Amino acid sequence: MLEQIKSIHNESDYIAVMAKINPLMAKGSENVSKEELAEIRALALAAQLYERQQNVVATPSTTGKRIPGGLKGKVSLPDDFNEPLDDLKDYR
Repeated sequence: MLEQIKSIHNESDYIAVMAKINPLMAKGSENVSKEELAEIRALALAAQLYERQQNVVATPSTTGKRIPGGLKGKVSLPDDFNEPLDDLKDYR
C-alpha cells in the first residue's frame, strides 16, 4: 500500500527510501501492482530530488586569464596525423 512519502532530509532518510525501492524494483516490472508502481515512482522522485540537492557541482573557476595563442609552440601534431590508421586498414 502506498504510504505517505515525505521529503528526504538526511542520509539515513535516503538509505531508508532506497531500502524500500530496491525490493520493489527486484520484483521486475511485470510483477508489481499499480500501487507498488506508484510507490516506486514517488520514492524515486524523492530520492532524485535529494541526490540533486546533495550532489551540486560547483562552477569551476579559472586560475588565470586566458591568453590567445598562449599554447603556441607547446602543441604539435605528427606529420602523418591525417594518414589512415594501420589498425583500420582492413576497412578501406
